[in-house]
Amino acid sequence: MSRVFRILFIAGVAAFASCAGAQKSREESRETLSLATVQNADATRDAAAAIARKDRRFWAVNGFAAGMIPGIDQYGADSRWVKICGFRTIAGTSDTDPKLNKAAHEYARTYNQILLRSLRAEAYEN
Repeated sequence: MSRVFRILFIAGVAAFASCAGAQKSREESRETLSLATVQNADATRDAAAAIARKDRRFWAVNGFAAGMIPGIDQYGADSRWVKICGFRTIAGTSDTDPKLNKAAHEYARTYNQILLRSLRAEAYEN
């Protein structure tokens, strides 16, 4: 039993270390992506670049609720990753323009799923 606990502890510390440097306050993290730019953005490329520079924050969108993180179970199994790594919100998202908000949601979903796979792989390796 203590071996399992040790493995889980080490995995948790590794996950925290991989995200700790990237965590910012919610106010600081509202940057660089907006409804105006999300339609031309490449979530796969952007996620790979963020992972390479150790930026582990998820992208969130606003809709009927603020701070929804598409593509992950933010209140369930994946909530620990959100707490450790944090998130930033795509500027201008809301429930007022469904077409643009759908594009932002799809971008965030793809980006977040790639990031989550990377975080899980890093935790598993450590």
